[in-house]
Amino acid sequence: MVKLKNYLISKTQTGQGLVEFALVLPILLLMLIGLFEMGYAIRGQMILRNINREATRLAVRPVSEDEKFAGGLDLEQTTIAEIGYQKVITHAFGKPGTMGEGVSDQLDSIVINDELRTKKLDLYGLYDEDPNATVIISHIAVDTGKVCQDDPNLPGGNPTCYDNCPGDVTQTHPNVYTKDDLILHADLTGYEHLQFKIGNPDIHVSRIDLASLAQEMAIQNDYQNCLKRKSNPNIELRGLSNGVVVIEMFYDQSQLLGLFRVGDFTFLDPVPLYTKTIMRIDTKPEGLCEVYPIPVSNGTMNGWNPGDSSKNIWTGLNKRWLRWNSSGGNLAYLVEMLNEPRLATNDYSGGTLGVGSTVSTFAPSGWNGQDVKDALNELIFTRKHIRVPVGAGSFNINSFAIVEIVSYDLNNGIITAKLITKVDSRACPN
Repeated sequence: MVKLKNYLISKTQTGQGLVEFALVLPILLLMLIGLFEMGYAIRGQMILRNINREATRLAVRPVSEDEKFAGGLDLEQTTIAEIGYQKVITHAFGKPGTMGEGVSDQLDSIVINDELRTKKLDLYGLYDEDPNATVIISHIAVDTGKVCQDDPNLPGGNPTCYDNCPGDVTQTHPNVYTKDDLILHADLTGYEHLQFKIGNPDIHVSRIDLASLAQEMAIQNDYQNCLKRKSNPNIELRGLSNGVVVIEMFYDQSQLLGLFRVGDFTFLDPVPLYTKTIMRIDTKPEGLCEVYPIPVSNGTMNGWNPGDSSKNIWTGLNKRWLRWNSSGGNLAYLVEMLNEPRLATNDYSGGTLGVGSTVSTFAPSGWNGQDVKDALNELIFTRKHIRVPVGAGSFNINSFAIVEIVSYDLNNGIITAKLITKVDSRACPN
């Protein structure tokens, strides 16, 4: 009886173990499959990040005519084709008509379009009707100058204003001066070319707040400028520019096994992957919209080419200057415009200054005084190439030219200049 009892107990335990194993097995298999899927997703994320970093490294590399050292984005240009966004995409995903020659050949079967393919990531159709991937390239240009409104080099400046630098790089100066700041990004009207999207940007929406990031960069720049001016009040701050290129990549990666499906319901299939890379880039401020308030008539430009003899660019303008803001009608504003060409961007009351803009003219009391002459003398002494608007009427801008001021006789309505570039289309929006 004892043996029979032990035998029956043993059989019962074995059956119980089989039942328990049968109950636990699906859970174990589900966990195992989950580990595989998680590992596959992590692999895709890591490779997508590597592709992004490699693309961003090319984008911020200085542009060179030597193909061996050719850089990525020429951000002094103002059209998508000339800037070179497509070069960065090709570098990341391969050349048209090839398979697996871009850095993304680590991934499975990327298909950007029918001609641009790589083998390893099932990233199809950046150009197709229903793409599963998106690439967004954004450029933010930030260049700030004087930090406080009562800068020692401004009229009536306070020599101690830089004693109050912000406590850290997240704070603004208590008396911040912004009129000489140049902060540009694609969310500003006329500067849409500072961003490039390919794929499905309606679904994969950028997660970068360009305005907030630009403001953060401006505060950091002001903080550094404040420290520099504090140690040397006469240091030249222009040229301490900084900008960034941000590349975002979205990829809807299909599951490895695709078993997490019940009918039409799918759990995380595809798996949404996202990566961004932000890298610093030196943005040349002279390639951006800085304009001097010296109007040039269309007639003056007729038949005048670079290399020709100097001309009086003030002909027919009745000794009048431009003013970016209709409320700025005094001599101090004229002097500020001549010393700070970025007011054309920051203070223009008509929106975004560019071709097609209308700007009023004025001749404030003292317009031919010593402060104005000092500003012109500085341009002559430094032989600076300046951007001036070309147009007609009162005053409708048709184009911009680059000139070098040679001499002047304000009382007789003469500002003589040498023509450097007849039509400058790089900087101010068209």
